[in-house]
Amino acid sequence: MRRGASLPLAPSAGLFSPEQQADPWRRDGREDILAPLLAWGAGTALLSRFLLSENLLNAVVNYSNDGGSVVEKIHVGTYLGVLLLGAALLGARIILLPAEARVLRQLGVLLAVVVGLTAVIVLSGNTVSAGFLVDTYVSAALGGALMFCVGPATRRAIGDAMLAFMLLSSLVVLAEKATGMRLLPYPYVENGFRPTGLTSHPLVVGLYNATSIGFVVATRWPAWAKMAAMALLTVAAFAAGARTGALICAGVSLATALTARLANPDPTRRLQIRILIVLGLLCAIPVAIPVMAQLGLLERFISDGYVDDSANARVEIYRIFSLVSWRDILLGADLLWIRKLAFEKLGFEFIESPVVLFVFQFGALGAALLFSCILWTLWRLASGSGWRTLMAVAAFLLCALSNNTLSSKSPAVLLIVLYLVAYRPTAPEPGDTR
Repeated sequence: MRRGASLPLAPSAGLFSPEQQADPWRRDGREDILAPLLAWGAGTALLSRFLLSENLLNAVVNYSNDGGSVVEKIHVGTYLGVLLLGAALLGARIILLPAEARVLRQLGVLLAVVVGLTAVIVLSGNTVSAGFLVDTYVSAALGGALMFCVGPATRRAIGDAMLAFMLLSSLVVLAEKATGMRLLPYPYVENGFRPTGLTSHPLVVGLYNATSIGFVVATRWPAWAKMAAMALLTVAAFAAGARTGALICAGVSLATALTARLANPDPTRRLQIRILIVLGLLCAIPVAIPVMAQLGLLERFISDGYVDDSANARVEIYRIFSLVSWRDILLGADLLWIRKLAFEKLGFEFIESPVVLFVFQFGALGAALLFSCILWTLWRLASGSGWRTLMAVAAFLLCALSNNTLSSKSPAVLLIVLYLVAYRPTAPEPGDTR
């Protein structure tokens, strides 16, 4: 197995200098079969986490439902990803820039923190939901590592395929809104109809679309295709009734349009074009709002406003801290007891706050450690990618913290990790050598 001469990262990995090889990702004859299989396998495993939604799996096995074996609680895409990652480490040539190696180590730190906190909880005798930790954080770390096992072109292709899936899901959302019928199973009973597209919940539509818009500009698509994609993702979020996600989609789209790179070299001309864009938006928004209201895209805003009982519940749940002792807050408590307490004392059947769940799951110190590790991992992944990428990360965090995404079984963390790796610049950072 061929390796670079400098500082091998793993038995199958090496760091190449530009003098050694002009294109370090170029395959040799022995890899003509393995590399394409790994690329297609990685794409299939990672995309299956989104194609096979939670509701689809629950129709076949007890994935997130009560009961069932431990094996059923882990997504099939996670199993595929682990197998492919093992095969890649054993048989593939992996080329990493020093900056990428640092990111990979940070993913390993995230994995170690999750495993360590879980072990502490189990040893302390408290219940732990291992399924959500594996399918939300362990799978995200392993998925990011799997992305680094393929070349930059394959990473970008996986990112483009993920965006294409989000656009297809958005089209399904609009079709469901028009027909009043869902394509996929939906087990929840709601007062009004909210489309879900190819996802498991309307709020997931808002989260996915708000996260995806920031990466549309990182593609190599034509300008008109980028604008159309951002418009479709935004309209679909409004159609799904995901209020926070829809507003973030609109904000990110507007910020992207106002700061788009212009090819005209004349600064005066660029300023004139930006002024025209601003004037166009100021004229279009007053027209778009009544049109969207007429089409039913603002139904949730009109009927419930932005703050309703569901939104209030996510704030009122913090009252539970006044019902427990400082020891329960600092060291954690049994989640079954906490859920029972929230239902009996506060009347909340569900706890839709990752902060509350993490504090009682891991203790305040453990929750702070996990949150810090998540934020630092996203920061390392986004380093060197520009402020638009940071805006996409901020959009993801705002949406994810507005509900229980970070504390439930969800591929959302995997989504942001895949995007950040897929569209990460492949040129060395200043001071780096290959």
